[in-house]
Amino acid sequence: MQITICFNNLDRSFKDLMHESKDLGYTVGSILSSPEANPKLIKNLKKGVMSFPLHLLPDNEAGFGSVCPKSSVECRKFCLNRAGNPAYLEGKLKARYERTKMFFKHKELYFTRLIKEIKRAKAKADKAGMQCGIRLNATSDLNYEKYYIKREGFAHGSNLMDWFPDVEFYDYTAVDKRTTPSNYHLTFSLKEDNFDTAILEFKRGLNIAIPFKTKRAWELPKTWQGIEVINGDEHDFRPLDKPNTIVGLTVKGNMDMTSPFFQEVIA
Repeated sequence: MQITICFNNLDRSFKDLMHESKDLGYTVGSILSSPEANPKLIKNLKKGVMSFPLHLLPDNEAGFGSVCPKSSVECRKFCLNRAGNPAYLEGKLKARYERTKMFFKHKELYFTRLIKEIKRAKAKADKAGMQCGIRLNATSDLNYEKYYIKREGFAHGSNLMDWFPDVEFYDYTAVDKRTTPSNYHLTFSLKEDNFDTAILEFKRGLNIAIPFKTKRAWELPKTWQGIEVINGDEHDFRPLDKPNTIVGLTVKGNMDMTSPFFQEVIA
């Protein structure tokens, strides 16, 4: 899909874009969230990475269409969309609803704001002497590599990764057979219904993220199906992971470990 952005839009100030957003009924202050948005992102700072996540309402919760084309019963049940401090939940969900609506209804505005925010995020990371990481699908699973953005009057567009070659984009995904630019790192997510697909994606070169039936990182298996398992809870910046490995994740909160969503802790 190609998104055409009017020539002067990218040169407009944040203030002007916020006025346009307000005129369209949007009050959400940003498209990207803070590098301190959750404890796992904070761990990235210790790795020298400032990560900025993008949160939409998952699946079709916003009512405009699904942003998770491969969602399953169990992944919807355990989605981390509602995780965090309950005191902030209402505001958080409202912001995610508005971003999702903007993505579907006002794509030019959505991508214009996103591009300007990525520029700002990169500048902030540079100032701190850190690498800039952008996680576009923190609570969604969209193929952002297929969205080509071009300025009005230009024949060709570029995806976000080409616009920002010195920014590292990364995501978990359950969508198979994706081909992404070199600065867009994907980790495939194993669920209760995609075992064979996950193995094929591993053979294609993607690591597999697997939630295991344990709350303790030290109980993660050393191997799974003969493949080395690493602790995926040490940080969130998956491009740092050793290739050809399983990214082991532990059960969070009071999730039901008897669900088929979680794998047994056996070698």
